[in-house]
Amino acid sequence: MKRWLATCLMAAFLLIGSAAIRQAAWADQDGDLVASQEKLAEIERQIEAGLRDLRDKQARSSSLADDLARLDDETRRLAAAVRRSGRELKKLDGQVVQVRKERETLQASLQTTGEKVRRRLTVLYKSGEIGLARVLLGATVTPYEMAENHAFLARLVRYDRQLIEDYRGQAQRLEERLVQLQQLREKQARLNERRNRQQEALGKAGKTKRKLLVVIRKDEALLSGYLDELRAKAARLGELVKKLETDLVQSYTEFATSFSQQKGRLAWPVSGKLRVGFGTTRSAELGTLLESNGLEIVAEVGSPVQAVWSGKVLYASPFRGYGKLMIIDHGDKYYSLYAQVARFAKQAGEQVSPGETVAYSGFEGRDYLYFEVRQSGKPLDPLPWLKRR
Repeated sequence: MKRWLATCLMAAFLLIGSAAIRQAAWADQDGDLVASQEKLAEIERQIEAGLRDLRDKQARSSSLADDLARLDDETRRLAAAVRRSGRELKKLDGQVVQVRKERETLQASLQTTGEKVRRRLTVLYKSGEIGLARVLLGATVTPYEMAENHAFLARLVRYDRQLIEDYRGQAQRLEERLVQLQQLREKQARLNERRNRQQEALGKAGKTKRKLLVVIRKDEALLSGYLDELRAKAARLGELVKKLETDLVQSYTEFATSFSQQKGRLAWPVSGKLRVGFGTTRSAELGTLLESNGLEIVAEVGSPVQAVWSGKVLYASPFRGYGKLMIIDHGDKYYSLYAQVARFAKQAGEQVSPGETVAYSGFEGRDYLYFEVRQSGKPLDPLPWLKRR
């Protein structure tokens, strides 16, 4: 019963997470970040339908270790989305403040220019055509004075024309700022709603994960099964490396510089932070010891993965538990392994150079790269081999 409860909780989260992702993609494609009530209701119906199906079958095909991995991936992805929305909202708030200031400045300028236009119109109204004719054609006006008056009046006309053009231009810019401000406010509202949805989904994810971890911690059989899955996963990878090494006709030896001489000099395969180190660590969530044969390095989806040293691609294919896996032979029975990649830039049999892009991260949206260094099939701690950062 506990095992079924754990799988139900996991499936419910995956349904919620996938539905939220589909909803966000739908909203972005339409240029509208606000999901309609009908769309939200449809997602709720999908979740309920999935849960009913689970109650009927009382079983799922995926392993508990894979479920936990996907749960962690979805939680981190939602948390990253909330942070991105927060940054976008902060930037948008700054734009709103700037446009509001521009609008206030334009309003003040428009008011000043409007006063000037009203004064000029009043003067022209009072003087009228007769007044202008007297200035130009008065009985005492000499031809020279007439020319001067004409030039003066021409300057006044140009001034009035420029004054009116300034007024119209300021009025138009003010209208544009008002429209821009309205658009920014609408975007603010959409972004706020999107962030609220993301935070709500993140809260559900955290709650689901806590429930699942409680079930696993309390059930010794579940916990033991989970640890067995992790050990079996690592063993499968070890067997693959040994098989490939045994099947090798000749190791990679094109470059004279030995891989063994590069300790402490290798570039990192991706530039992200280290999330999980090599060796035995205690899981605070499960309260047990976990073993890692490599490193988990944070990498945004689609990040280029670079070869740490020259070699030949020995293996590039999906591998159970590691997403898409690449193994590079560096000669002298040294190998580097790159797992959880989304796609390959190099294929088996191709030669690579140091720093050359061999793959791109993000298998099934995961935000990290798994990396190993091995000699004769034995896992080595990669950190002493990589450059200090």
